[in-house]
Amino acid sequence: MIKYKVTKNDGSIHDVLLIPIKGTSKYHFVNITKGHICTCEFDNIEDAEKDIQKRLEDKLLKSFTVFNE
Repeated sequence: MIKYKVTKNDGSIHDVLLIPIKGTSKYHFVNITKGHICTCEFDNIEDAEKDIQKRLEDKLLKSFTVFNE
């Protein structure tokens, strides 16, 4: 499990976890702040972080910080 602090463009800060899906080798993002489980699935941690990076490049997010790995 990896914890992120994600800042959206409106300045709101969200605690987000990347967690493995039980019984598979895939991962989901879970927004702890909003109580939301993202329906997207990632094959590995690298793909999930590439998705965050793309959202930054597309200006959909302001920033993110990894808190632990």
